[in-house]
Amino acid sequence: MKTFQEQKEFFDKNWDGLKSAVEKGGGKEAVKFIEGFEGVEKRVMYFFARTGLVMNDWENKNFDDYITVAESGISMFANEEKNATEEEKEKWYQRAHIMNYNLSADLADCWPGDQLPRVKEHFARGLKAAEDCIKLQEKLGNEPVALSMDFWAKGMHELSLGETGKAVESWAESYRYAQQDAEKNDKTTQVTKDAPFGIILGHGYLGLARWINSEKEGRAQYDEAIGTFKAQTEDEATKGDAEFGISQLEKVKQNYLKE
Repeated sequence: MKTFQEQKEFFDKNWDGLKSAVEKGGGKEAVKFIEGFEGVEKRVMYFFARTGLVMNDWENKNFDDYITVAESGISMFANEEKNATEEEKEKWYQRAHIMNYNLSADLADCWPGDQLPRVKEHFARGLKAAEDCIKLQEKLGNEPVALSMDFWAKGMHELSLGETGKAVESWAESYRYAQQDAEKNDKTTQVTKDAPFGIILGHGYLGLARWINSEKEGRAQYDEAIGTFKAQTEDEATKGDAEFGISQLEKVKQNYLKE
């Protein structure tokens, strides 16, 4: 199973077994099911588990069982990294980063149409996963695009935990790294109709946090991002991402801004 498609097909073939296990005995039974595989098959099952547990429907679907499975997978990759050669270590760091980021993002309270209940403990676990991502980036070369995403996730959970000042700081870092990535790819760092998605979204999130934190420039910054996304909806090439950006920002605003 060398290609993504081959790995996805293997997981899809075994999803019913994982689904049955988690429905029967929760996260612990799901881990037991995955641990019944060996080598690359076990790695693939852990790596794709979120595809089933987060994206698919199953009886009594919840985040706690997903966290149990994700933590077991992250632990497995961490143990394999310890025994890897120097040449292999980067691969394990990358996989651990992806799994931690997915866990953090999945627990974030910002996705349009997502009504699965979240509690304080979920946000705390998501924050830890984001912080682990940032630590892993030190080993992966501190890529601006990845750090922008990691600090975004950190800020989202800080906001959900009521730590608005920290969310402002994290989203300022996220926006700074988004600007670095834009410069690296010869894109504008200004919030204009031609700006990359990450620049506009980061500008909006930072503005929203400042607005929630009673900083007077926050609302104007948020409105500028929304207005820029609306301008992008006039172009079919950017319409889909722009609409997603608007709906994401508006959901967070509705959930956390008390005007």
